[in-house]
Amino acid sequence: MAEIIDFSELRNYLQGQMDLGETELFLDDPWALSTTPKPAVAPVPRSVLSPSVAATTNFEDTSNPEVSKVEVALSPLSASMPAPRSVKKVISAYESSSSLADFYSAIALEKLYSNAGNLATYVGPEHPKLLLLLASSAMVPDPMGFLQSSTGEMVAKLFASLKIPAESIGVTYFYKGSNPFKSSPLLETSLRKMLTKELSFIAPDIMVTCGETLFYQVFGKAKSFNEQAGAPLTFAGIKSTAFLDLFEMEKNVELKKITWKVHVPRSGYFSN
Repeated sequence: MAEIIDFSELRNYLQGQMDLGETELFLDDPWALSTTPKPAVAPVPRSVLSPSVAATTNFEDTSNPEVSKVEVALSPLSASMPAPRSVKKVISAYESSSSLADFYSAIALEKLYSNAGNLATYVGPEHPKLLLLLASSAMVPDPMGFLQSSTGEMVAKLFASLKIPAESIGVTYFYKGSNPFKSSPLLETSLRKMLTKELSFIAPDIMVTCGETLFYQVFGKAKSFNEQAGAPLTFAGIKSTAFLDLFEMEKNVELKKITWKVHVPRSGYFSN
């Protein structure tokens, strides 16, 4: 004779679960439920333990005294999450400078200029029509009198033909130390940040960078010098463009022709 299995306990348990209603069930597909939940048939008592332990939800099955409680432990996410860190931004003294004089005094104390020798400062009129940015004052015999050199006189004649007189031209240097330096991405980032602050005081109408190496140091390596030389660019909100190395241009007539016939008209900044 086959054994008779009593399913009454299972039936009572499932009936109790059905009585809880959809709002009290934890399903694998919660988004499959109706947007309008059905009210629970009977209130469900809940007890919350201390914050350091999991919350416990108690489901009472009143249909069968032997099935007393079903406990579901809920572990709070906050117990295992690390505390948020605060990141402090380092602000250099020159960033708070209020004048060019204060700026140069502040950058002289920066680590990258600690062994750089005398620093070359800006030379030129207030708010010049044109600012020449040269790579390094260490490469120039007299940084403070560049426009009086043979290379400077060549540049002055070039821009005079473009209706920009020498007295409207200013000169400054990307690296201002009198000692040579080895460039690196970190150093270039610091120098770009300093140039941005310096330009806020000089406020030229147009800035011209000189040389391929300087082009990449100022504008980054994402742009091609051959494609962008003479093209209209911007740096720190200033209209800018890139020319060939002025010292090489002085030695090579062909480079002068490229500058005059290609780079000068390409920018659209100058009128002949």
